[in-house]
Amino acid sequence: MLRRILAMVLTLICLGTVRGQMLTAIPAGESLKAYWLADKDPGTADRSNPLLLITHVSLPQLSELASRRDELKGLSGEEGKTTYILDAPAIYLETHERDSVWNHDDVPVKEFTGRLAANSQDTMVADGREYQVRPADLEDVVRLLENPEGTIPLHRKFSAASGARRTLRALSLLVRRQMMSRGEEADPTEQKPAAEKIRIANWNVLYGFNHSKAVDEASEWLAEQKLDVAAFQELNGITENKLQEYAKNWEHDFAVTHKVGGFPVGLTSKESIEVIEKRSAGFHHGFLHCKTYGIHFFVVHFWPGKSNEVDEILRRASPYLAQNEKVIILGDFNGCSRKDEAFLIEHAKLRERDYTFVDRVEAQGYVDLVHKHDPRAKISCPSPITIPRWAKDTEELRQKEYRIDFVFADPELAKSSRFGTILRDREIDVISDHYPVLVELEVGEWERKTDED
Repeated sequence: MLRRILAMVLTLICLGTVRGQMLTAIPAGESLKAYWLADKDPGTADRSNPLLLITHVSLPQLSELASRRDELKGLSGEEGKTTYILDAPAIYLETHERDSVWNHDDVPVKEFTGRLAANSQDTMVADGREYQVRPADLEDVVRLLENPEGTIPLHRKFSAASGARRTLRALSLLVRRQMMSRGEEADPTEQKPAAEKIRIANWNVLYGFNHSKAVDEASEWLAEQKLDVAAFQELNGITENKLQEYAKNWEHDFAVTHKVGGFPVGLTSKESIEVIEKRSAGFHHGFLHCKTYGIHFFVVHFWPGKSNEVDEILRRASPYLAQNEKVIILGDFNGCSRKDEAFLIEHAKLRERDYTFVDRVEAQGYVDLVHKHDPRAKISCPSPITIPRWAKDTEELRQKEYRIDFVFADPELAKSSRFGTILRDREIDVISDHYPVLVELEVGEWERKTDED
């Protein structure tokens, strides 16, 4: 289904659609063009947030279309914008320092309706602002489209690609194809081997993806993240075999859970998983210890007040650190971080604050990867799905928001982390009461050594 949708998206981008008097359709095969638009007002704060304009018409043609839009508005009183974003002759994304998609309003891709300034070929006017126009390197465009979160730590109300992941992916594929046809992409055989990126997510999925009602939505969202490893809590009603079946939807061939019944935790991976320990005894929920991608993963779901649970995890992890092995402890901690204390005091007025679990993990040197890269990300739950059962309204929900889901890496492994955040995509609101935590490691070959080396 996803491939079919993607093919339709690519077709729409290539061909455009004729709507009314807009005449936006361009012959198939017309090249995409990209430009950076920087606000010319030296006093505006938006100068660090240039727009990325992507169009399949020339800038003079865009100006002509803008004039026709004005004529249409004068005749009908309507704006004359296209109904669907991919029908537009030009679209734009607001960026943060050309590094990431800003997405301040949950609409990351918009139709561009500006025009060239009078007697100018390098100044465009849109929404009453003047922008300096500079051609954009297509390699930079692909990088932005494929990694909209970027590398600069930045807290967003909405995730960078929320609601537009397929659109960005389709544009990226089209630009790549155009670059290849022109011979602009470097021969991969001549490039030095790049460090491997490993994308890891942790997610409490609310009684097995909202009581099994949102398995399809969750699978689609997970597939869009292009994860290498995913850890889960609350896999209620999902057996190990069933998780293996689901995991294939997000292209993970390997999956394990730690028990049948109750509140299982689990792990899925693109690479094989070595199960080291599954334990429930002595724990309220239990934990799972696995090794994949050369990293020891301790998937946890702590119970409030049972600090002995975190002590047991740290005791088990300690020998691996002594042997210079890589360790990640991740899951639902049901406890807070002191780094969030100011936020908690001001906002989470209906929550008790228990720092025990995080304090003890950090005392052993483990690094909170979300705080390292996105220190303004303070909320991992609850989502609006909790209304009205666990929160009567939005006002009460806001007073219960806090961060209790974490990914901790050992000090050496944390040095290789390149990204960490909490993805508060609107799609999550119908799947779980927790938002997923996403981190990315850049691991060289020396860090992927296994026991057989």
